[in-house]
Amino acid sequence: MGLAMLMRFFLFCTALLMVSPCFAQEPAQPQPQPLPQEQVQLPVQQLVAPPQTVAVAPHTATYKMTLGKAKAGSGVSNVTGTMIFDWQDVCDGWAIQQNMQLSFLYTEGEESSVSSPAVTWESKDGKAFNFHVKRLVGEQEDEAFKGRAKRDEKGAGLAHYTTPLEKRDIEFTSDVVFPSAHTLMIMQKAAAGEKMFTQRVFDGADAEGLVDISAFIGPRLDALDDTALAPEVRGNALLTQQAWPIRLAFYKPQGAGSEPDYEMDFVLQSNGIARSITIDYGDFTITGTLVKLESQPALSCAEGQKIP
Repeated sequence: MGLAMLMRFFLFCTALLMVSPCFAQEPAQPQPQPLPQEQVQLPVQQLVAPPQTVAVAPHTATYKMTLGKAKAGSGVSNVTGTMIFDWQDVCDGWAIQQNMQLSFLYTEGEESSVSSPAVTWESKDGKAFNFHVKRLVGEQEDEAFKGRAKRDEKGAGLAHYTTPLEKRDIEFTSDVVFPSAHTLMIMQKAAAGEKMFTQRVFDGADAEGLVDISAFIGPRLDALDDTALAPEVRGNALLTQQAWPIRLAFYKPQGAGSEPDYEMDFVLQSNGIARSITIDYGDFTITGTLVKLESQPALSCAEGQKIP
């Protein structure tokens, strides 16, 4: 996706935030449960080739990140930062660059800064996916993952990690999709009036690469209030589309627990732009307010070949 993928990139919970328990939470609405894999399988052609009835407008979005709510005992006093999300249409694929930089102030007075830059490319036919993500604490690289995933003629996939040094291969079945295809799937199901679905995604965001994502799709929002937007983006032509409130819950594949590892909420427009974002870590939330939005041209095939 994009955004869902970036949230996975940014899981510094126990190592960086030093908040315990990080993801124990009392959600405000019923939890989506991971479905057995056979219940979410779709025809291979539909999964390999993402739905073409919807499309994401190429754009660069900047979000101001701030602390939303914090429970007593969370240990977090304040959060500030920025998230930049850039979606490019590059001929036969989608190129995404994204980065979230946050500074944490803890109740005991300590501070820490973390960031997570990522670059991905995904073919529009759903057969190939390149990924490179880093996690940094201050100026020091804490973790990095880089590799390429491909499908064979039957749709079965193999991801080869070139970073870290202990290289590894991960096999996945034909029902697994890549992040951009998952974003388009959410948009397609929202437009069709569906309310909930669960899908397994390969995003390369960690050593395992796979995650089960359950999506709740709220009622369509036709009359959008510009006053809810930051003054910097009011009147932007890209923000006139109908939208849906979306809640995503992330689970470890075949995990035994019924509670998600973490959740996020966003208002997603029919052109793939998120008007607002909330990341729910259980003991505290981080809110993303859209403060800058620029349209980007679709690149020709010659230009697209320059994108890694």
